Amino acid sequence: MDYLTGLLSINGQDAWTTYKAFLAETGMDGHNNMDELLAVPQSKEQTVVDFPERDGEELPDDIEVRLQAVNRVLRFAVFGDTESERMTNYRNLMKALTAGMVSMVVKDLRTYNMYYRQMDPPEWYNCYSGRYVVIFDVTMREPKPVI
Repeated sequence: MDYLTGLLSINGQDAWTTYKAFLAETGMDGHNNMDELLAVPQSKEQTVVDFPERDGEELPDDIEVRLQAVNRVLRFAVFGDTESERMTNYRNLMKALTAGMVSMVVKDLRTYNMYYRQMDPPEWYNCYSGRYVVIFDVTMREPKPVI
């Protein structure tokens, strides 16, 4: 699985070579991670004046759109050649994801500066293609999103 090297880095560490982890999908046609990473957050509310005697609302001549912070739910898979290695890789990845502000570089997209919010219960699989794997969704918060 060397084709996974260089696709994702977390705080400067390659996710595959360091944690045997990658962003996973549930099927060959899945694109949930890409949808999450490319979604543009909602805009913040504009300051408006709403006169009861007029239709609609009044806005400044020059509107500046500002984005709200956004949660991004990412699905990870972590492998190990043994159950023990899988657990070590999982724990090390979770330590990296919960270490404060996390810099994630996704190849061909951009750098995401996010912090950990929560995760769903992991799903543990034994001997998938001769390896042990755990799959889980993590919610990361991007406080200052960019496009």
